Amino acid sequence: MSQSTRSSMLLNFLLLTILALSSFGSTRPVSMSGNGLSRCDLHSRSPSPRVIPSTEEYRDKLMHSILNTLGLGALNKLDDWKSKVEDLGVIDDSNSPNSTVTAEQNSVVDESTKKSDGQQINGMKDPVGFVGDVLSTIVDKFHEAFLTQDEVTLTPVQEGKKMPSLVGKEVGPTGYGMMRMTWNPQPPSEEQCFETLNTALALGSNFWNGGELYGTPEYNSLHLLNKYFTKYPESADKVVLSIKGGLKRGQLVPDGSEANIRRSVDECLRVLDGKKTVDIFECARQDPNTTIEQTVTILAQLVKEGKIKGIGLSEVDAETIRRAHKVHPIAAVEVELSLWDIHTLNDGVAKTCAELGIPLVAYSPLGRGVLAGAFTSLSEIPEGDFRRLLPKYQDEAMKHNIKLVNEVKDLASRKGVAPVQIALAWLLTLSGKPGMPTIIPIPGGTTSDKVTQNLQGVPRLSDAEMVELDRILKEHEVRGARY
Repeated sequence: MSQSTRSSMLLNFLLLTILALSSFGSTRPVSMSGNGLSRCDLHSRSPSPRVIPSTEEYRDKLMHSILNTLGLGALNKLDDWKSKVEDLGVIDDSNSPNSTVTAEQNSVVDESTKKSDGQQINGMKDPVGFVGDVLSTIVDKFHEAFLTQDEVTLTPVQEGKKMPSLVGKEVGPTGYGMMRMTWNPQPPSEEQCFETLNTALALGSNFWNGGELYGTPEYNSLHLLNKYFTKYPESADKVVLSIKGGLKRGQLVPDGSEANIRRSVDECLRVLDGKKTVDIFECARQDPNTTIEQTVTILAQLVKEGKIKGIGLSEVDAETIRRAHKVHPIAAVEVELSLWDIHTLNDGVAKTCAELGIPLVAYSPLGRGVLAGAFTSLSEIPEGDFRRLLPKYQDEAMKHNIKLVNEVKDLASRKGVAPVQIALAWLLTLSGKPGMPTIIPIPGGTTSDKVTQNLQGVPRLSDAEMVELDRILKEHEVRGARY
């Protein structure tokens, strides 16, 4: 159950209590008798679950803690509200010395409907017990919602953390990278792709990253998206779509001329055929023959024309980001960032994004699969896979680099999660820390199971665990150039 769902349920329960008391109090005084709210044993999620004694003191402390954890600390003042209502005579304990409620006032049905134990059968014989029952029911329902298992998980609201936003729309903390759906020696079936995209969206990953270059001019991310949104048109408005382009048609060669940038954007729109807007467009690489000011000026004009909603940057340095941002606000900067590659943290890019308030989109957050255990040596990478050409994955480099992977596996084992979840947790925990921008990782995964693992059960790491990962990064610095 998500934190937002729990918060909503709790608010509903409390509002129900208030409404019940208010509506009943408008008819006649009500007495609150008995020993108060019913008590339940609560359990905490920990390696060894422990039962918290159900004393009133512990109960109050735990309820206050839950409300504070959910960001609802103000509701801890509910007791103050209850006291004020009591002073107004809406709730009055007829058993107290100062009670103004008589037994006669508490009797609102015929005595013939009264059970031998003082409870009514078909009416509201005892408003005192009625209110107690309402409150007890609310608490029972609350506990039923939270304690459906032997343990309860409450994810703390981290200071300064909030849902990311791109081009004015809220997105999930983790996005989805579409590259390997169409740029793959053995691409998955269309049916499998649709199932995976639906899973991502259902789990809150509504920022999707595709590319004109992810495949061929005849079949790439745009073609797949056209088919997907044709079948699921209701999903189009839910997704924030970022597309990389700006290369020469059918080549991995940047061309920053106005003619080619317009060709690229128009081609993306033609293929999408109105099924989906291009929310963010980014040139996959900056053309060395043009300036970033020229590139962004062209894209800014396309924003004015309504062809794209925002401008992204891809694989640029800190100074380029600053220059681009002066021409037009930059919606996002996409760079490689993972435990496998931390150059972005050391070259000023992350710092610049933080200063300018630009979200950083982290591609290859799982080290192109190595942190997911996809392979441990060059020989395990399939023939035709471009990773076989990258320096970090060559045999000599891998003999050293695999030490980092093994350390991450060890931490994951101790936490009871998968190594990919540690890799993603590191990025999500790093996001928004002092001096750090909002970081949105975009793992891929071409099956629903992989996407689910990337989006569910990813923990937030403690300070001690972040320190441990920092030690691992320093002791096992990854060898080999990126390309």
